[in-house]
Parts: sequence; C-alpha cells; structure tokens
Amino acid sequence: MVKGYINLHKEHNDFLSIFDNIGVKKLSLKKLKSQNEVDIVLTSLSKYGETKKSLSDIETSSKPLPTLIIANNKEFDQAVDLISNDMIEIVSNKSRVSEVNARINSLLGDSSSEKLEFKDLIINLK
Repeated sequence: MVKGYINLHKEHNDFLSIFDNIGVKKLSLKKLKSQNEVDIVLTSLSKYGETKKSLSDIETSSKPLPTLIIANNKEFDQAVDLISNDMIEIVSNKSRVSEVNARINSLLGDSSSEKLEFKDLIINLK
C-alpha cells in the first residue's frame, strides 16, 4: 500500500478512484507528523503551490517528496520547468490508469529489490 497526501482541484476528483484502485491510501494532513509517513504527493497543478505550503512543516529541501501532478492540457506549458525535477511527474487529466500507475512507480520505484527494510526502517535505493 502506497501512502499518499492528496490535494486535488474538484475537476480532478475522478482521480481519487484511480488512486484507490492502484492502492494509494489517502493521508490526512492533520495527522502527518513526519515526512517518513508520506510515500508520494498527488496534486493538481492549480493546487501545487498550496500543497507545497501545506507540507512545508514536514518536507525538507534535502529530501523532497515524490510528487505526481495532474494538469489540464492547457496547463502543460506552465509545468515545463517542473518536469526537469526527477522527483516530479506530470500527467494529463485525460491520462489512463495504466499511465498514472506507471508514473507513480517511476517516482517510487516499482521493484521490491530497490527497497531495504529492517523493522521500521525502509530505505528506497532509488
């Protein structure tokens, strides 16, 4: 199960069922105490600034949270600068489940061999 902080514009609410179908558990911002509790951030481009501000208390600049951004076709031009960050993936609001799943796996690493686990410690080698 992937733990995700989700902050979507209402026009992207259909992605909630996609995230649920691929095993993303929605986290509440009020309950988050540390960055280690969040595997991925899922947000609309129009909510990206708000999302970053909301997570500023737990996210560190040395370890940014992997982020999947949903953008409308008209917004893609605004998102070009974000694409250069390897911790950010962007999908169209028309993307299929398979693409969303692939982008999430790209951010998190889709192989269990990329993770080392010992008790409460998980190290993602990617």
